[in-house]
Amino acid sequence: MSAFGLVGKARWYLREADYVRAYLLDARFRGLCKPENSARYVTYFCYAGLANRFRSHFAASIVAREMNRQVVPIWLRTMHMESDGSDIFADNISVAPGGIPRGYVGLPASSVIDGGFRSLDKGAQKLIVLNLGSQWLPIREVSAALSPASAIEFKFRPELVRQANEFTGSLPRPYLAVHIRQTDFLTNKDNYKPMSYYEAEISAAVRRCESKGRFRTLLVASDDRVSVSPAISSLFENIAVLTPEKGRKQQGVAEEALVHLLSLGRADEFVGTPRSSFSEFADAMIDGTVRVPGLS
Repeated sequence: MSAFGLVGKARWYLREADYVRAYLLDARFRGLCKPENSARYVTYFCYAGLANRFRSHFAASIVAREMNRQVVPIWLRTMHMESDGSDIFADNISVAPGGIPRGYVGLPASSVIDGGFRSLDKGAQKLIVLNLGSQWLPIREVSAALSPASAIEFKFRPELVRQANEFTGSLPRPYLAVHIRQTDFLTNKDNYKPMSYYEAEISAAVRRCESKGRFRTLLVASDDRVSVSPAISSLFENIAVLTPEKGRKQQGVAEEALVHLLSLGRADEFVGTPRSSFSEFADAMIDGTVRVPGLS
């Protein structure tokens, strides 16, 4: 490995260690480690964007269900997102802060995929914590490996679910939703897809559904400005575009992103961005892997 690569790797490890340190000092996390709480809950370390955090929440929910526990999301506010989780989740479990950050069981991502966590004693008196690696586990991969008996529920704040219902209820159905990931994907050649890719996918979806009736609306959600060609626009009665008004470090960014995500998840058909966790979560809602109570 080159000197440049070694420096980059060292920075990555230092960043990971810093996030773990932040969790260990977090009053909520230390409260979960207290003896009266530790055997009741599962939590997870995470620091990335919204849907990457949802990946960890999905895996933790399966572990918690099998271990007869409850998931407590503890999010750190980072450069990736100004959110501590309480702004979007409906269940805010109150635990007395304090305690000593020790006595928890750290589960690596591999133990989720291979089912190794099942070797834990269900009566274990320790907090279960999914390590940072779980946020890079695709939902489909976890679902295929563990085969959950039923959909995993994500209970979000009712007012955010209501906003998504009201917005999508105003769209003429059926509607085709498209998620176009840009920003950081523009600098990554392995992830980047040009607009021509999405337009080809839109055209293909329209052709597939011609026998069942025409899509009336095209809903486009993106993390940056986007324009649809006249040729694609002509295929629909209505075009709706969702782009963020808030930056990553602004209050309310998680709520705004979640409403957009739930709107994608209500579509009659969906076109996403390959390798995007945001697209992945919308797809999981559409195929029933994930269920959001209250979402029509």
